[in-house]
This record gives sequence, structure tokens and C-alpha cells, in this order.
Amino acid sequence: MGNIFVEAFRKRFIQFSPLATSNIRDFIGIIDPCISSDDNLKLMAHVSELEIFDAVKSIGALKASGPDGLHAIFFHQFWAETKHLLYQLVNDFFVNNIPLNPINHKNIALIPKIDNPESVDHFRPISLCNVVYMVIIKIVITRLQPILAK
Repeated sequence: MGNIFVEAFRKRFIQFSPLATSNIRDFIGIIDPCISSDDNLKLMAHVSELEIFDAVKSIGALKASGPDGLHAIFFHQFWAETKHLLYQLVNDFFVNNIPLNPINHKNIALIPKIDNPESVDHFRPISLCNVVYMVIIKIVITRLQPILAK
């Protein structure tokens, strides 16, 4: 049964022809730069403890956990004990360009779209991310919002 779902969603989300790097460069070449040096500095600045705390608090306490098994409530309740580690990890991403690959793992859950689903099309996949990954993404989004209009 699992193989049926895997194959159905693989077909649905497969990329048939990879984007040519030259096409991407051509596209980027026609876009005028719109982010100032000041905007870029703000995007890449050290993240404050308050930014991290706000991001952690914005995640539902008992949202489904990712592969690490930790719910946001863990960070809510043990903020004093975990904030320094989270602070270091988040700033490593922003300042030292540490890749997210080690924490960018997700569980996929299938949510029925209707009562009594009978086919693969009756399910919607959702990604369950690690809380730490969600914190970084929320900070990125919060920082990008003011410059998106540009």
C-alpha cells in the first residue's frame, strides 16, 4: 500500500526537465537589483535572542513534530535551557552560511481531503518540519517581508 502512495506522489512532483543553468543566468541578468546594501546587511545580520524567541513562540505548542520528535512546547517550556544552543545554531546559519541540510529533514503525513478516502487523490501531503528549521524559516520570512514590495 505504501508503494502505491510513494509512486503516485513521485509522479506528481517529479521534475521532467531540469532547468538549464544558462537559462537561470539569463533570467537573473534581466532583473534589476532592488535590494540595497543596507537591506542586505539587515537580512544577514546576527539574529537577536528576541527574534528567535518570537519565532519559537509563534509556532503552535503541539503542532505535529518533525523527524527530531520535538514539539515547540519543548522549547516554550525549556527556553532558559535551550535558548543558547538555538541562538548559536540560528546565527551559524545567518552569519557563517552553515547549510540547513542536517536539520532540513521532514516527515510527510497524508491528510484525507474527504471522509472515507478511497484513492491517492483523496489525500493531501503535508511536511512536518523540525522546530529549529521552522524557527530559521520564520526569521527569514520576517526579515524579507519589509523588502518584498521592492
